[in-house]
Amino acid sequence: MSGCRHSAGGAAHLFALVCSPEAAVPSKVTEARPESVSVADPMTLVEVPVDIGACCVMLRATHEKMGGFSPFFRVWGTNEQDLSARAWLTGLGVKCVTNARVGQVTRSKFPYPVSWEDIGFDRFAMVRTVFEEKTVAVLEEAMRPAPSKVQEWLAQADFLAWRTLVQSNRQMSDAEFFRRFVPDAPSCLLRE
Repeated sequence: MSGCRHSAGGAAHLFALVCSPEAAVPSKVTEARPESVSVADPMTLVEVPVDIGACCVMLRATHEKMGGFSPFFRVWGTNEQDLSARAWLTGLGVKCVTNARVGQVTRSKFPYPVSWEDIGFDRFAMVRTVFEEKTVAVLEEAMRPAPSKVQEWLAQADFLAWRTLVQSNRQMSDAEFFRRFVPDAPSCLLRE
């Protein structure tokens, strides 16, 4: 593959979005804290807030329960944050197999065009579909100003059906989410 290089070994991460501990975790594996991780362990799972740039593994039932991938994302970006946030908000969680080793092919540039506008739109789409209305208002204010192209795409997008599906699976409030993962967030995001 021209322009690609292969990397292997090292501290790669393998994430598992699971429905329940018994669904994907062998009974001999217990919840681990970073200080208890041992390379000799056959598999050590640690809860993490978000899966970024990892080899992601999930059960089909989990994927379906969460509604699958967002139908709004453009080209590249934000899938990992979206899936992770939805996994937590639906009560599923995200775990890292800390001693996994995964090879990866890397590229010096994308083999297709990716613009900041695409990434910006994806982030607004995630915020508008995953979070509660009061949280959307706070986060969108922090994300402004949006480029004119992003504003145009947002004006054309109808998020209602997807948002309704995502919200119907919710088990955790935004306030619980932010208290757990962003405890120093503005106080308006930490209150019910």
